[in-house]
Amino acid sequence: MTHEEALVYSMSPEGQQAARNYLSAALQIENRIALRLSRLDALRAQGERITQALGGMRGSGYGDKVGEAAAELADQEAALLKDYRQLLGRQRAIGEVIHQVPDEQAKLVLELRYLQNLSFVAIAMKVHCDERQAYRYHKRGIAHVAFHLALGGLTDTL
Repeated sequence: MTHEEALVYSMSPEGQQAARNYLSAALQIENRIALRLSRLDALRAQGERITQALGGMRGSGYGDKVGEAAAELADQEAALLKDYRQLLGRQRAIGEVIHQVPDEQAKLVLELRYLQNLSFVAIAMKVHCDERQAYRYHKRGIAHVAFHLALGGLTDTL
């Protein structure tokens, strides 16, 4: 894609959405981690209930249930560790992309939005501007990211 085509793409709704999707990937991983943590809490509570309920009992059913719960707990913990590693890599990549944005205000807005998951109201307060101006800074930053996506300077895989 030529620079002119990349510039047109960066201002298009498709280009801007592609940039938002790229930058939002870390937030999606964070959501997945939150769900895994919730599942781990539920599994731990289930394991405690099984152990308490069957603690005085003897028989093969006890070992099976505890073993199954322990195996699922280990699987979830391994998946959680993998997600954390993926999150750190994605956040690093996103931080590097954001660092390339030449407009300091746009850069700050992108950091607050995509690395700290702040709302535009909170961003406006931190940047000392009104909410509309925060959206304008965001749009400028998104256009820069979309331009680099269009030129092939960024990939969506880690």
